[in-house]
Amino acid sequence: MREDTFVHEPFLKELENIGWDEVIRLDRLHQKPEQSYRESFSDVVMKSKLKEALLKINDFLEDDQVQECIARVTSYTTQGLINNNSKIHELLLGGMSVDENRKTKAKSPTIKFIDFDNMQNNSFIAVSELGVKAKGVETNFNPDVVLFINGIPLVVVEAKSPKVKNALQSGLSDLHDYAQITSSKKRGNSELFFYNLFLVVTDTNQCKFGTITTPSLKNYWRWADPYPKNLDELPRKGGTPNDQNRLIYGMLDKQNLLDIMQSFTVFSSEEEGVAKVVCRYQQFRAVKKAIIRLKNGETPEDRGGLIWHTQGSGKSLTMMFLIRAMYATGEFDDWKIVLVNDRTDLETQLSTTATNIGVKVKVANSIADLKEQIKSEATDIIMAMVHKFQERDIYNTTFPVLNKSEKILIMVDEAHRSIYKSLGSNINRATPNAVWIGYTGTPVDKSDKLFKDYIDKYTMKEAIDDGATLKIVYEGRAHKTDIKEGMIVDIYEGLEVDEESGELKGLNAEIKKAYLESEKTIETKARDMIEHYLTHVYPNGYKAQIVANSQKAAVKYKKIIDKILEEKKANFKADVVISGVNDDEEVQAYAKKDKDAITTSFKLKFDDVKDDIKGDIGILIVNNMLLTGFDAKIEQVMYLDRVLKAHNLLQAIARVNRVYDDGKNVGFVVDYIGIGNHLKEALDFYDAKEASDDLGEGIWDIDRIVAELKETSSKLRAFIEEQDVEIDDYDVWFELFYDEETRFKFLELFKEYAKNFDALYPAAVALDFTQEFQKYSALHVQAMEYEEDDSKKINSKKLQTIVDEYLISKGIDIKVKPIEIFSDEFVQKTKKRKSSKAKAAEIEKALTKYLTVNMPLDPSLYGSFLEMLKKILEQFKDNWDEIYKELEALREKLKQKEEDLSYGLSREQKPYLNLFAQELFGKIEDLNDDEVELVVRVTKDIFEVVQRETSAAYFWESKPARLRLQSEIQQVLLSEEFSKVEKIVKNYKSLILQVVEIAEAKKNDTKL
Repeated sequence: MREDTFVHEPFLKELENIGWDEVIRLDRLHQKPEQSYRESFSDVVMKSKLKEALLKINDFLEDDQVQECIARVTSYTTQGLINNNSKIHELLLGGMSVDENRKTKAKSPTIKFIDFDNMQNNSFIAVSELGVKAKGVETNFNPDVVLFINGIPLVVVEAKSPKVKNALQSGLSDLHDYAQITSSKKRGNSELFFYNLFLVVTDTNQCKFGTITTPSLKNYWRWADPYPKNLDELPRKGGTPNDQNRLIYGMLDKQNLLDIMQSFTVFSSEEEGVAKVVCRYQQFRAVKKAIIRLKNGETPEDRGGLIWHTQGSGKSLTMMFLIRAMYATGEFDDWKIVLVNDRTDLETQLSTTATNIGVKVKVANSIADLKEQIKSEATDIIMAMVHKFQERDIYNTTFPVLNKSEKILIMVDEAHRSIYKSLGSNINRATPNAVWIGYTGTPVDKSDKLFKDYIDKYTMKEAIDDGATLKIVYEGRAHKTDIKEGMIVDIYEGLEVDEESGELKGLNAEIKKAYLESEKTIETKARDMIEHYLTHVYPNGYKAQIVANSQKAAVKYKKIIDKILEEKKANFKADVVISGVNDDEEVQAYAKKDKDAITTSFKLKFDDVKDDIKGDIGILIVNNMLLTGFDAKIEQVMYLDRVLKAHNLLQAIARVNRVYDDGKNVGFVVDYIGIGNHLKEALDFYDAKEASDDLGEGIWDIDRIVAELKETSSKLRAFIEEQDVEIDDYDVWFELFYDEETRFKFLELFKEYAKNFDALYPAAVALDFTQEFQKYSALHVQAMEYEEDDSKKINSKKLQTIVDEYLISKGIDIKVKPIEIFSDEFVQKTKKRKSSKAKAAEIEKALTKYLTVNMPLDPSLYGSFLEMLKKILEQFKDNWDEIYKELEALREKLKQKEEDLSYGLSREQKPYLNLFAQELFGKIEDLNDDEVELVVRVTKDIFEVVQRETSAAYFWESKPARLRLQSEIQQVLLSEEFSKVEKIVKNYKSLILQVVEIAEAKKNDTKL
């Protein structure tokens, strides 16, 4: 299936259908820059179109002022992709000033690059196969579709055929190459992406978007709802509209695209650095619906409502997007906005937003402060940071009427929480005419009358379907760790809790509390928790949270777990985070610990360090803190030893369902207090039928996972039976997997099977499947021989252990370093294959990988060998004896050519030699004697530095060591010996990065 016919062209046609002004279809190989309104292929901005737009939007500009504006937006004053991107985004939103409006004599008028208020003043142009000159070489690269507003490239699209294996991943890899984000391949130009709003990868049926900082495909999102259009309005071929059309009619609608840029894009600080975030469809939809209500509602109740977006769907960002969208309309400039929440990250984000839109954010740190700010007539944003308030002030203070204005918006995060209800009733009394919008991650209690109805819903099931959150696996272990001796009551029968205080209540409450806080009980449970954690979760690098019944119990858990971890000689720690509202001196002492340092450590990977804080805390023990609003994506399991009910329970367990990396497929909740019945009750507690259905989809028990595993196992068995090959005839399987479709089908089935098995192993219910899994994993090794990327690998370290044991027993050693294609080892490995087809397949995949990886270094040389390879496969189709002979001869020919071009250097030095030859002379063959002498000298000196520095233990895990390596390389390149070489001095920064990338690639190839 051709991507240009079935993906690419339909994409362009739909852009025409939704009214894009111009869709330019270029020939990849035969195009001129003038065809896309540019002067050269090095230009990434259509300067003529930008000039037209500047004059149309700012009709007083004169030519020199226009040129000043164009120069400003095409000059890059900072280093790095994300820094330039954020500065240009700020410039495009806020505009710039020129000396004066020479018609009216007004000084320093603001110039707009984009007219967000009048869509018709902007030009919308799509260009297919846009040729852009790659940095450092004389060749162009051609993104499939680039979308320009006023000549500025805001969206880049990469389209792949759905028949291509890992189509979206392949598209994303191309985009990262073009943006020079992660690849050393020389076919990109990051300047095109300095302007980028978002990236799109599509194969028609699947279509997702992300930004330049989105790390992996797992964090790219669908745009499932084309709001304000309905799905019925979209074109389709039977069934529902495909994801490509949903995204086009949603995100790329001209008005929506302008809105997304103006109000729905932020830069935020994450653990990994600055992240660019573009809204997801439910955030966009909820904000748009809220704006309509705020504009058109007749009463405060009509203007407000509740936004139910499940945990992990970005409610804090939705609050901020709403504020930005309100100010963007120009109709709410005189409103006061009060946010009631406990998210410090929102405070930071809002401060940045406020600066951009010219309003002040005032943080109320006490109840008295909040009352004064509500009373004020100022039109500002007030943040009531609940966690900074004294609880006694919240519950014991009564507000008088403070402000009767109808232009007040109260936004409450987690609107159902009791502490907010108490504070909320006071604010309601103080602002009788205010509009209220609540945000909740769980549906609202039937009895809750604060909000008239829902503004928008985004359910747990939708989030799981979108890949935005993970399903949760629930396991009850209360009676497995029960201590029966001397018990006169059933501890778990009728356990009730006071929602305000969190204390146990009801019959025998004191006896039950004493039992739950006894050291014997806690130690029994703690040992079971640690055993579960060490076998199920820790091997994959994830972390755990323990919810204790009281602060006193939390401290006991900490001390007992410390003892158990010492016994186990564990190389990680546990720590406790509690509020200290307790008379116990020991509890108060633990409450004084540095909570920020503890939570920072918990969020880091075990081997990571941030601001001198190590990521060695693997278990976090809490009582009532960090159960809401605390996002640690690395957390996979919660051990519950405290009674929680209804929304409090659902809020807490959602700590484990955050998307993290490819290995985290589910979250675990292990129940030691018997809340299973409360979980079931919670499903019937809410006011919408969909709530019960939805929560049932999001929370699975062990039996349901077992059923899913059996189903995927059955599918795999059926696939293997269809092939009619013995499961341990690995050579034949290797041959079969040469066929891409067969291989792809197996890998997809195995990936789903391994995911379900990983969720259970090593629980007893999984043991029946262990041998079967090991047998399938041996086939998986054969299939993965052909794969270039890791998207189909086993991402579970705990499973890899049992896989490795089995493979070694079968004589399959996957721990050896990759075999170099020109080595005697490779020849021996190939000869061990039984059939000519298997031997030919071994050589073909190795040659293809080698030539593809090296292609950017010398397209002419390696391209010619790739053509020879293709001709052999075509000429001797299905004649595997002849194909094997011809491919072996081609491998020998390539080996000889590489030896001729090595100039006496070793194979380990060759990648560096190729780099310097290409960078300095644009080729790696036909060098004259002086050129050879220069590249050999610089290669030897650089290789010596790399070998010396990277030989240190844990070098690649040490940021200072990596920086030292870069410094040492710089000293060599700028030394007296090489500083006279113009291209070295000019490109030394790029050369340093590429040398480090080669060294790291070699490290990854050779590690055991």
